[in-house]
Amino acid sequence: MGVELISARSFGDLAEQARRKCRSSAVMNLALSIECRFPFLEDPFLDNYVPKARQWQLPYRPDRLHLNHGEYMHRDGDAIAYLTNQLKLRPTGNRACVSLLSMSDLINSGDDPRPSFMVVQAGFAAGTTETLHLTAYYRALEVSGFLPVNLAEMALIATSLQQNIITIEQLQLTIFAFRAYSAPGFTRLERAEIDTLATDDIDALVEQRNVSRLSELITEKMRTDSVVEFSGLAALQTSLLRSSWNPEAAITALDMAISTLAQLKEARKSGSHAQAIPHLHDRAVDYLRRVLEQLEDSDRGTQ
Repeated sequence: MGVELISARSFGDLAEQARRKCRSSAVMNLALSIECRFPFLEDPFLDNYVPKARQWQLPYRPDRLHLNHGEYMHRDGDAIAYLTNQLKLRPTGNRACVSLLSMSDLINSGDDPRPSFMVVQAGFAAGTTETLHLTAYYRALEVSGFLPVNLAEMALIATSLQQNIITIEQLQLTIFAFRAYSAPGFTRLERAEIDTLATDDIDALVEQRNVSRLSELITEKMRTDSVVEFSGLAALQTSLLRSSWNPEAAITALDMAISTLAQLKEARKSGSHAQAIPHLHDRAVDYLRRVLEQLEDSDRGTQ
């Protein structure tokens, strides 16, 4: 099978068609295409995802993300300024492109997070600067939760270029994905809150025996993550062990959850779609549920 092409007249329709296409299985070499006129950032569909997209385009990584695209795009300078200058100097040239990854980013990277968004290129057809052609390549593209944010990112990039080149009136956007797939529970590489908390904050929750807040933090760790992180759970375990509360059954279940997550992290090194991953994730979730039950039981028993 060659290239699978999806064309649409709106961003929302493009995302929905991609979801339907990948609903039953991953699709190799998927191409998405849309042509639209500026401005479009206030499109009702895009408007829901622009705030997230702005976080992904920041030149530094926000603490709640495992990575973002802006830190890679701008690490050698202002990528938008570079694209703008190239388009003005050589409207039909082929160097108005930004590569997010180099081979050094991938070699020996194991399962460490790296952008799936690899390159974006901008340009004009000969004889006109009214239509901006923007093409992006993704080594992998999750279409249920991530694609809408990716589309909003492309819209932000295109809008920045259009604001600097006033002859641009419309956008021709094309996205190529080597492998497109649907994972509805995908977290878009967002870190769980417990993994961002300071040790003192976790200690305070344990000291207060704030079971409702701890339950919120632990429940968030039950989601499907492409990056396995358990530093927050480890800090919670240490805090519980040191506390006068010391709920032994919860600590034991937490230890088993952390051990299972460590196995899951190793399994992911074999590939993002390794067969053991769903089983290990489900087992970790079961242990975390036990942690919640034991914390609640222990708290009731001391009241």
